[in-house]
Amino acid sequence: MHFAATSTDNSKKPIQDSSLNEATPFHYGAGHIEPNSAVDPGLVYDLNITDYFNYLCGRGYNSSQLKIFNHTPYTCPESFNLADFNYPTITIPELGPGHSVNVSRTVTNVGSESTYRVRIKAPTC
Repeated sequence: MHFAATSTDNSKKPIQDSSLNEATPFHYGAGHIEPNSAVDPGLVYDLNITDYFNYLCGRGYNSSQLKIFNHTPYTCPESFNLADFNYPTITIPELGPGHSVNVSRTVTNVGSESTYRVRIKAPTC
């Protein structure tokens, strides 16, 4: 199985930040895209435009700012938890020592029947 994103560059070395230091997940997000691998993703995250607008609301955008993207008004929900954004990158803005957060994602298999295993790499900070 191939992954559609990686934390290494084309020379298989760690991705660097703008200061040419080794980047962290906070710099590169989901990773460096490998287009050839992305053609057959296996699993896709179920998202639509409302999901993206709710994410932007959770990041502090207001209705006027969102109108720039869609040219129609969008009313942000009363509350939106960034951890609920159905996306490979998990955003948890305030996680303190001794606290835990449960996060779930919904995906659809668009490839052949396969077995997938999760690998979690916690940021070093």
